Amino acid sequence: MKHKTNFRQTSAAFQNGKISCERFNIVDLMLEKSDEISTALFKRILANTHKESRSTTIYSNIYDLKNLKLYLYFFHNFIEEIVLDIKGELKKEPRILKLATLFPQQYAANAFMEWKNWEMENRKKSRLNKEISIEVLSNIEGKYKQTDGFKENHFIIKVGGNETVLISNHDKEYELLPESPYKFFIPSVNGDLGFTFTKENSNEISGTVIEYELFGIKENYQKIK
Repeated sequence: MKHKTNFRQTSAAFQNGKISCERFNIVDLMLEKSDEISTALFKRILANTHKESRSTTIYSNIYDLKNLKLYLYFFHNFIEEIVLDIKGELKKEPRILKLATLFPQQYAANAFMEWKNWEMENRKKSRLNKEISIEVLSNIEGKYKQTDGFKENHFIIKVGGNETVLISNHDKEYELLPESPYKFFIPSVNGDLGFTFTKENSNEISGTVIEYELFGIKENYQKIK
């Protein structure tokens, strides 16, 4: 049976055919020792492999492909269970469901989010540089297109009034905050998004490197206009 946890096989977690990811190895051992595959088994697997840290597990799910059932769990609470019937759901009108509203209030989850928001606000205050000039802000205005990866991601940066706004290709707007003349960030409870702008010989901005700081993942974007 194939399974995976959240690491790239090109990373240090996968070296010379050996996997050092502890969560992967726990799953591997539990599957090896099990006589049958069941929802109850995978619930135990989820309970034994969820994370409780800065990047804690928020939602866990089990897909029963044979019976077309989806089992949902919130904030590593495997007593409160939501079961969705896929066939029944597909017959309903298109809609958007917020997963958190399906579950009863949970003190641990609320306390965690309060702490994450407090942490984000304090990080924002410590990073924000209010002395960056409007000339520097205007210099990064324009449209940027991703130069690596498989997706056609792009975004626009606009400067107006006292705000620098990033507009994604899904038309979502985020305030881009300056940390230094060529380093900016978007604060997030899930780890800030860092922007390091690059220049050509003409001193014009040529692009930016975006880093998902909590995970160390980087993406390259070229300024196209």
